[in-house]
Formats: sequence, C-alpha cells, structure tokens
Amino acid sequence: MGSDNPLSLEDQARVLIDDAVQGETKTNRGETSGVTVFTVATPIIHNGEPIGVVALANASGEIDKLSRIERERVLQMFLVATLVSVGLSLILASTIANPLAELAAAAEVGGNRGNRNTGKNGRIRIPDLTARPDEIGRL
Repeated sequence: MGSDNPLSLEDQARVLIDDAVQGETKTNRGETSGVTVFTVATPIIHNGEPIGVVALANASGEIDKLSRIERERVLQMFLVATLVSVGLSLILASTIANPLAELAAAAEVGGNRGNRNTGKNGRIRIPDLTARPDEIGRL
C-alpha cells in the first residue's frame, strides 16, 4: 500500500489501475525524481460491476501549495469583512448614535433648567436635525 518505488507517475498509476479494476480503491505513496507522489485509483461501478477506473497522481508539494493558497484567501476575506464591518459601524455611529447623543444631552440640560448649563440668555441649544427624513429628524 505505501511502498517506495522508482517508477514513473504513469507506471505507478498503471499498477493501481490493475488492482482497482477488481473493485477496490487503491492508494500508493512513491517517489519520482526525488518528489513524494501520492497515487489513488478507484473503480467506476455501474450495476454492481466495475466498468472503469479513475486514477489520480499528485505530488505532495502541490497539495500543500494549493492548501496554503486557499488558507491565504480565507484570511484575506476575513480581513476584508472585518474592515467593512468596522467601516459600517463608524457610519452607523455617525448617522444614528451621535445625533441621538446630542438630543439626549439637550434634553438633560432642559430637565435641569436651574443649572448653569444653560446659555447666557437662559436658552437651551437643541441641535437642528429637521433636514433628516428619518425618525431622528422627526424627534
């Protein structure tokens, strides 16, 4: 199942194909030109009988390289999603939370009319948000 042999990729696949025709999936690990190669052959079964074989041979370095590339893509997507989330949070804070905080501060000042927080002429500064077409503008 896992013997080292100096056969070419094609020869390694042929050995497994001959065994896979009998109806079993076969695997092998070998070396070709100093590179570890994984070879798999599995039968194509139709109506309970093997009618063909699919064989795959791949160098271990290629699998590692493809895996690393996919991990880097996932990391990039995560970073982009994080940046978009932070950006949307800042937009949300500036369009909703900040005006509400200003209105709340004005309401607190209005509730404490006897304090020195009112302006020189005793007026309370209420932010003008009437240009907004949403509930904050109505408030």
